[in-house]
Amino acid sequence: MVKFGKYLAESSVPEWRDKYLDYKALKKVLKRLSAAAIGARRAPISPPAVGEDGRPLPLAMRRVVTDHLTGRPFMVAVTTPLVEPIIDLTGRAAPSSASTPDPFPLSLTTLMPTTMAHREIEMQFFALLQSELEKIVEFFHEQSAFFAGQVDAMMVRTERRASVGSSFRLLLQRLYQGLQFLQNYHVLNYVAVAKILKKHDKISSWHSSTQVIVPHLQRPDVYPSLAPVLDMSRQVQDVFLQLYPGGTDMLRVIPQPESHTTSFTAGVTVGLLIALIGVIGAMFALNPTPSLPPGFMAAFPPFRFLILVTFALVIWGVDLAVFTSKRINYGFILQASPSSVLRSNQVILAAALCFVIVLSSLSVFLAVTMFTTTWVINPGWLHLGAMVTLAAVLFCPFDVFYKSSRVFFLRTLWTIVCSPFYRVHFRTFFIADILTSLVRILYDLNYVMCYYATGSFLERSSTTCQDAVLTGRWAVAFLPYWWRMAQCFRRYYDTLDVFPHLANAAKYGSALTVTFFSLLSSTYPDAVSLQITWVVVAIMSTLYLYAWDIRMDWGLLQRGARPPLLRSRLMFPPAVYYAAMLINLLLRITWVLTISPSTADTILVNQDVLLLALALGEMLRRGQWIIFRVENEHLNNCGRFRIVDEIPVDMRDSVCKSNDCEPNDAVDVQMATLSNDKRDVSESYSVLASSSHKSTRIRPSA
Repeated sequence: MVKFGKYLAESSVPEWRDKYLDYKALKKVLKRLSAAAIGARRAPISPPAVGEDGRPLPLAMRRVVTDHLTGRPFMVAVTTPLVEPIIDLTGRAAPSSASTPDPFPLSLTTLMPTTMAHREIEMQFFALLQSELEKIVEFFHEQSAFFAGQVDAMMVRTERRASVGSSFRLLLQRLYQGLQFLQNYHVLNYVAVAKILKKHDKISSWHSSTQVIVPHLQRPDVYPSLAPVLDMSRQVQDVFLQLYPGGTDMLRVIPQPESHTTSFTAGVTVGLLIALIGVIGAMFALNPTPSLPPGFMAAFPPFRFLILVTFALVIWGVDLAVFTSKRINYGFILQASPSSVLRSNQVILAAALCFVIVLSSLSVFLAVTMFTTTWVINPGWLHLGAMVTLAAVLFCPFDVFYKSSRVFFLRTLWTIVCSPFYRVHFRTFFIADILTSLVRILYDLNYVMCYYATGSFLERSSTTCQDAVLTGRWAVAFLPYWWRMAQCFRRYYDTLDVFPHLANAAKYGSALTVTFFSLLSSTYPDAVSLQITWVVVAIMSTLYLYAWDIRMDWGLLQRGARPPLLRSRLMFPPAVYYAAMLINLLLRITWVLTISPSTADTILVNQDVLLLALALGEMLRRGQWIIFRVENEHLNNCGRFRIVDEIPVDMRDSVCKSNDCEPNDAVDVQMATLSNDKRDVSESYSVLASSSHKSTRIRPSA
């Protein structure tokens, strides 16, 4: 059976983790109390035989003193109710526990009996418990007030009949899910308090939960009622059914269960992929001639294009696996609908299938060109077939092979291409940043378009596109940096914030400058001044980009952070960040060679192979960047406790007026289900539900 402390940590909303009951800290205090109680029981105790006046004590009185010293409860036969006096920390008299409990906040230490063993540790426990309860209640009121404002905005927009398209539908889904999170937060903390008090009762002689504290928590004026949250959930349901008929099942965001079939298929496909790699290696080893087959180098860029695209899918799948292990819901950060979010095993399966198609085409191409002199089929049709197959899968209009995810990706690409005419969201500038690392793919795409358009793929050896593509590849290299710089200008237009938007635009401007001087240096190779200028500009741009990655994108290098040079909150061991900082710097250097291929001519004879290695290195660096960029975004959301997007009353209100109101600043997690320990949860929830009807007013936060 899962321990409740672990269950609480797994069921909590990551953005609200600091606002849950600190169950671990309370257990530590109870361990100290248990150790003190065990030590007291083991120590020999001799009750005094005489009192302070020297007279012998009665036997019954000696038993009472012994029970007090050992911490055991004592029983006294009385004919009238026994009510022990209660005092607070200052020693003032306080109402007895037999009276009506005072409204919260109250001092739990005032409810402690005057005579109890290990009083100092007991006071520490209840002082900490009181602090945690105050934190929980205050945060619940804050979130209730926030969601009440969101529901009011929803009602206003509905009455005005404002835009209620797919984006508003997604906002309603997120709002409803946020209310479910708040209900879960309410119940989990109540159960956590009951659990920790139950543990306390097993150790202490004072049965706190059954006598005093639990009756207080059952009062809606002490522990807030769930009735307002339930009412808001019903309002969201009613509005959703009014605007989008089809049942409330479409409103609920139900996490898709893990598919073992997908994982199994991915494993089988990876095994087939390894076999294909072995076959290709054997072909090169058995090649009867030491030279490459005819037409191979002309056909190498199309294969390199397919390999790089598929490798990018693999990196994305690995990143998703890291996000899942750290409970980061990347789907909500990217503002994707639940149906568009793919799991890591699904992405890896798609990448493995693409790799099988590409390597199968490559193996047949090598077999035909290496071991036969008469072609039954022109080998050029092989890589063209692989290209057409993957393109057909990407643009397939039918509801197969993750259509919603493909549509989401293509729409995002369209908004990037049309920059700066669309408003910038996190998903658009995030993917645009990734595109800046895929310049080599765009180079090859330029070559592929020429290669197939001119019919060069049907010739054994053709250099038509190798020369013609040089002119167009520089325009292709400019595009990703221009898109990203245009987005920065658009964000400055929307927010009027010079920093960071114009500073970020200058960063991409420096990358464009490096590309421009690369073009000049390759056009005029004898101009020494241009070569020197290119080196200086490349160094300055690399340092600028590297510093922005570490400080702005990853949030590192914070002042006074422990460990040094990092930040206050980390999701990975510190050594991982230090290694990532060094690796990012080293791979940034390869980025310069990636956008400046002419400088690599003197390094290796086979420039195409070198460029493939440089492109793979840059993609690995970008995959590492993605992990820490999304992690930093997630931690920023945790600091603001945001789990839903705000609903603007008017679409014009949604334009950000500061750098802190990006629609990306929200991370969705799976709804924590209270499946374990169902008895305690159901009992606690029944008590809360019965009390929730007594109060329907949301208390303002203190």
